Amino acid sequence: MPEKGWFSKAISNGRVQVQTKAQAFFNSLPQPIAKAFRYIVANRRWVYAAGFIGAGIYAGSWLEEKNAFLDLRYGVHQFTQQLGSKLRGDLYDHDTVVVLIEDNIYWKGSYEGRRPINQQNLAELITKLNEYNPRVIALDFDLRSPMPDGSVIQYPRYAEETGKLAAAVKAITTSNNGRTRVVLPKTLGYDGPSWIMESDTYDGRDLGKPHFGYIVLNDDYRRIPASVKLKDGSRLYSFSQVIVRAFDITGKALRFDQEDSSPTYAGPYLEEDDFIQYSAGNVLDPKSSIQAELPDKLSGKIVIVGGAWNRYAYGRGPRIDERTTPADTAPAVFLHANWVESMLQQRAAKPVAHWIAIALEVVVGFFGYAVFTYRMRWYWKAIYLVSLAAFWLIVAYVSAQNLGLFFDPLTPTLVGVGKAAYEEIHEWYKDAKKYREEHESSKFVVKKEVANAA
Repeated sequence: MPEKGWFSKAISNGRVQVQTKAQAFFNSLPQPIAKAFRYIVANRRWVYAAGFIGAGIYAGSWLEEKNAFLDLRYGVHQFTQQLGSKLRGDLYDHDTVVVLIEDNIYWKGSYEGRRPINQQNLAELITKLNEYNPRVIALDFDLRSPMPDGSVIQYPRYAEETGKLAAAVKAITTSNNGRTRVVLPKTLGYDGPSWIMESDTYDGRDLGKPHFGYIVLNDDYRRIPASVKLKDGSRLYSFSQVIVRAFDITGKALRFDQEDSSPTYAGPYLEEDDFIQYSAGNVLDPKSSIQAELPDKLSGKIVIVGGAWNRYAYGRGPRIDERTTPADTAPAVFLHANWVESMLQQRAAKPVAHWIAIALEVVVGFFGYAVFTYRMRWYWKAIYLVSLAAFWLIVAYVSAQNLGLFFDPLTPTLVGVGKAAYEEIHEWYKDAKKYREEHESSKFVVKKEVANAA
């Protein structure tokens, strides 16, 4: 039968052996490293701090991956980007004009509120636009076939309309040595790990020399859609990229796309009213005042045609393809217009290197841990939290304006505040535990003194 207390003795002996081996290990290390290890063992709170910081960085990465708090991120992004732009001058629309198909012409006019959209009407619109000599005409509409595999490219009753659109595109892109370029949307599908091109209603038609770009959008609208690798190994550029390529043949504005799926972020977003825009009705049948300004406003420019009619009926429901953007709610055509402007005006930015962001978070995290675990007045801790938010905003501003890089200040701010709250609550818990222990100890002393007195 085992000796009484053998288990406790075994544990004690094991602890002694581990300590002996640890001491031997420390003695074998260079002196500076050994001192560092001894300091860590003697000050284990810094080990806890490192654990908290590591967990915070992981949580921040997870939040970014899940696109959490996107609306709030949009607001912070727009604030930091606009601040820098105002210091350099007013932000305005340089090269892009937006032409909108709105309620009047869609629900009351020849479009007849129909889906698929009347392509004969689109043909008439781009033919009229071409009279004003724009550099690029881009159609932001879903022109996909009824069957993605192309077994049905277009329903017979709409085939004549599609033929007229194809003829109009060919006439524009082949006349005057292709002076005006036309950009058409290309439908993408996802086949397992790869992107594939799916059928569009204009497939098989003689279109002349148009350009094609996909119109699928990222979940995060701060990011400019970049080229994607297709299943056959070729690459397809996004709608906004193709517009820029057609407008600026030097290709300088597209250098940010390194064809490696790394994100690129747009600069400050223009609001709807900041863009030069016309309704399709005013282009087709302009009033005298508009007729006089159209040649000046459209000549040599990019014209993006998109939808802005109300979804359910005239004046009812949200506008078609409406999205929440960094510059408030707007139809997706304004996202494409903003991305085009960002690329052409060199306002696109790659993110700050991941290791730099982590290094900053580690430094600030240890500083915050020191603040909230040392005895300080509450207002010093409040000052730290305000300074924390200001610091990350300054990092975002300096990154964008001086380094041409993008940094998202929201995630480290939220994680920093969360860590600070946890550390403060943990300190409260330790104080409460210490108070309970002292209270129990004092009760025991009192009871002992009473017993002795008795």
